Amino acid sequence: MPFQTLTARLKRSTELSELTKHLEFEVEGAPRFGFVPGQWLSLKQTKPDGEEVTRAYSIASPPDGNRFALCLNRVQDGFMSNYLCDLEVGTVIPAQGPFGSFILRPPLRDTILVATGTGIAPYRSMLQWLFADTSRHQDKRFWLVFGSRYQKDIYYHDEFVRLAREHKNLTYLPTLSRGGPE
Repeated sequence: MPFQTLTARLKRSTELSELTKHLEFEVEGAPRFGFVPGQWLSLKQTKPDGEEVTRAYSIASPPDGNRFALCLNRVQDGFMSNYLCDLEVGTVIPAQGPFGSFILRPPLRDTILVATGTGIAPYRSMLQWLFADTSRHQDKRFWLVFGSRYQKDIYYHDEFVRLAREHKNLTYLPTLSRGGPE
C-alpha cells in the first residue's frame, strides 16, 4: 500500500522558546486527517542545490478534523528544522504519513510517560486525546515526567498543569537538571 501523501498549509507558528516552535497545519483538500496519537509525519523539502531532505516529526496534537501540530527545535546547520522554523504562515508543504506504532494500546493500563525536550510531542497528543473524553482514559492513572535543563524548555507547561488540575488521575512532574537557585 503506498504512503498517504498530503499537502498541509501552515496556519499558525508560535515560539515556545528561543530555538523551539509549535507549528499548526491544516491538511488541504480533506475534511479529516486521521492518525493515532503518538504517530509521526515525514516532511520533505528540496535544498537550493537540488538535494531532497526528508525528516520525521512527531505529531504534537490530538486528532482534530484536518489539523495537526508539530513541535520542533531549530538545529544548527539543520536544513529542515531551520526551513520549518522560518516558514511563513500560509506556506504549503508536502508530507507523508502518518507512520509509527508508538501509541497507546488496549487494554489501557496505569502509565508513566517520560520525555525531554521536543520528545514531549507524542505525549501531548496522547494526553490531550485521552482526557478529552472520560471513556478514553477509563480512570487509569497517568504520570508525565517531563525533564529539561532549564524551566524555559518545559514546553506546554501551563497546558499540562491545567490538565492535571482538571483530572485527578494525571500527575504532572516537570523536572529540571540545571534550574536556577529559585
